[in-house]
Amino acid sequence: MVALYDHYARGVYALALRMVRQPNVAEEIVQETFVRVWRAAHSFDGSASFEGWLYRITRNMCIDQLRRQRARPETQDTMEPDSEHDNPLESLADAAADVAEAAWERLRREQVRQALNALPPEQRVTLELAYFEGLTHREIAERLNEPLGTVKTRLRLGLQKLAVIFQDGV
Repeated sequence: MVALYDHYARGVYALALRMVRQPNVAEEIVQETFVRVWRAAHSFDGSASFEGWLYRITRNMCIDQLRRQRARPETQDTMEPDSEHDNPLESLADAAADVAEAAWERLRREQVRQALNALPPEQRVTLELAYFEGLTHREIAERLNEPLGTVKTRLRLGLQKLAVIFQDGV
């Protein structure tokens, strides 16, 4: 079990963090995912890849967590991706930097982040895997343990929604 944890924990954490946007909650999901894998190991029949099964468990736990948060929004602690604690190097001044260009890039980054957050979690995660991690449609389907057609539909719908959001001016 330790070898499985060492091999997959980082990917499970990355998926959980992308979905729930809270590092402490993502860490709890990682722990609970591996507890569930341990308890349900006998139910894994090998018809799908282990990685797909593992990521499906993670994804389902994240969706459950997001539903609980919607039911109790006052307890939600959102992650601030641009806070100085995430990447302290971003806050260092660069004498050669073009201030106007940096401000424009920061504004666009925030607009993209807001637009992605407006999408349903399944579409957001699928788009992030495709465009930020560079996974193919098939790799996304395997990681999320979803049919290839579902992944393609989520990507198409997510891109369409993003287009509408940006046409309306974020």
